Amino acid sequence: LALRVWEVTASRDAGRIDLRLNEAGEPEFIEINPLAGLNLHDSDLPILARLNGMDFTGLIAAIMQAAEKRMCMKEV
Repeated sequence: LALRVWEVTASRDAGRIDLRLNEAGEPEFIEINPLAGLNLHDSDLPILARLNGMDFTGLIAAIMQAAEKRMCMKEV
């Protein structure tokens, strides 16, 4: 669901999708934060990256690579 919301909203590079489980245990979309914080210790994006085995440098590199790829794909 989070990836679908990301695609439908034409989000890019990095951000955060918040979901909650309803009473039936099904995920529901709550909000999107396309400008998620990047504080190394307190922000969700770096914390989630770290929980998935990616260090802060790797996270920043992935964001930069996504932006670079997107910019190179645009027609000038």
